[in-house]
Amino acid sequence: MRVGGFFTITNVPSSVFGEGRFDRGLFISIPIDLATPFPSRSSIGTVYRPLTRDGGQLLSSPKQLYWETYGEDPGRLHDHWDALMQ
Repeated sequence: MRVGGFFTITNVPSSVFGEGRFDRGLFISIPIDLATPFPSRSSIGTVYRPLTRDGGQLLSSPKQLYWETYGEDPGRLHDHWDALMQ
């Protein structure tokens, strides 16, 4: 089992980005094999973030945004933004 916390500070002033100039939270990860009779490397977990408006926060997306947008035309990127966020 893994339990931990994290804290990051960005240089974005609160006047520009509101309350979120930092990110903080707690996480827990529990191995599945604790609840099953067979070994497994899988785990389940969750993250608790009381404030999710940090300009420097990691993007929670299954896609790597850099490679999805590298070399793209800004207009085309704007038109397809919703599809990128799925």
